[in-house]
Amino acid sequence: MTHTSRQTKVVYEPDGTATVFTVPFPVFDAADLECISVSDSGENTYFSGFSVSGIGQDNIAVTFAAPPKAGSKLVIRRNTQRVQESDYPVAGRFPAKTLEHDLDRVVAMVQELDESVYRAVKTSIALDEEPKSAEQLYDEVNRIADRAEDAVRRADDAVIRAGDAVIRAELGRDAACACAERAASVRDELCVLSIAVGPAPEGEVASGEYNVATGLLSLRVPIGPTGLSGAQGETGERGAPGRNGVDGLDGRDGKDGQDGKDGQDGAVGPPGPPCEYVGELAAVTFGNFRIGMDGRLTFSFIGSGAAPSMSINAGGRVIVTLQEEA
Repeated sequence: MTHTSRQTKVVYEPDGTATVFTVPFPVFDAADLECISVSDSGENTYFSGFSVSGIGQDNIAVTFAAPPKAGSKLVIRRNTQRVQESDYPVAGRFPAKTLEHDLDRVVAMVQELDESVYRAVKTSIALDEEPKSAEQLYDEVNRIADRAEDAVRRADDAVIRAGDAVIRAELGRDAACACAERAASVRDELCVLSIAVGPAPEGEVASGEYNVATGLLSLRVPIGPTGLSGAQGETGERGAPGRNGVDGLDGRDGKDGQDGKDGQDGAVGPPGPPCEYVGELAAVTFGNFRIGMDGRLTFSFIGSGAAPSMSINAGGRVIVTLQEEA
C-alpha cells in the first residue's frame, strides 16, 4: 500500500440533518478515527456514538446515531495508535505484507505528527538557546494580551474624550451662531428705528409705543389747555351826528354822520397755568438709543431744555413726560 496523500483530517459544517460523512484518506482501524465537534468559541467536544465502515477500502464512511448539530464544525481525523504489534520471526519466510502494513502505519503516524506540529507555535529556527516552556509562553502571551487590552481601553477613552470635545465644540458653535443672529437682529433694528411725534387725546398723559416690525417709535404728547382769553377792549366813541340839512321845501333828509372808529383790542390775557406740555406737536431729539439683549429700549436725550422723563406703565407701554421750559 502506498501513501500518496498527506491528508489526515477532513472538516465538515453539519446542517443538522445529515448523519453519514465520508473519509477521504486511508484508515487502518476504526479505533484510529476521532470525531470532534468544534464550537465557534473553539471548544472541542469528542463524539462517541458513531460507527465506521469501509476500513481498508476507498469508500470509508462514518455514521452517527444522531446528526451533529448545525452551527458547529465537525472534524474527522486519523490518530493512529502509537504501537507496533507485529512479531517478526528470526528465520523462515519473510512476512513482506506485514512489513508493508507496519511501514504504512509508521508513515501515517509521521503525517499525523506533522499536521499537529504544523499547527503548533514554534520558535525561530535560528534560536541557539533552550526554548521557553509552554507555561512561560502562555504567561508571555497573556502579558501581551493584557497590554493590548490596555491599549484598546486607552484608545476607547481617547475616542470618548474626543467625542465629548466635539459635542462641546458644536454647542459652542450653536451658541455663537445664536449670539451672532441676535446681534444681527439688534443691528437691523437699530438701523431702521425712527421716531414719530403726534398729539394725544386731551386728558391723556404722554405715551409711546415701539413697533418691532417697522422699527417706528411713536410718541404721543397731549395738547395743553388753552390760556385764558384777554380782556375785551373798550368800545370806541361814536361819531358825532351829521348836521341837519337846511329847511327847504321838501328837502331831502341829511345823511347820517359816519360811525366812529373801533377802539383798539385789549392786551392779551396772561398764560394759563403750567401743564405737562403746551402745544399741538413736540419735537423730541434722542442722540443715542440701543436695544439690550433683554429687549429693553434705552434713549439718551440731547438738546436744550429739560430732559424728558421715560417710564413703562403696567401695560408695558413706554411713557414719555415732557416739561415746558421755564
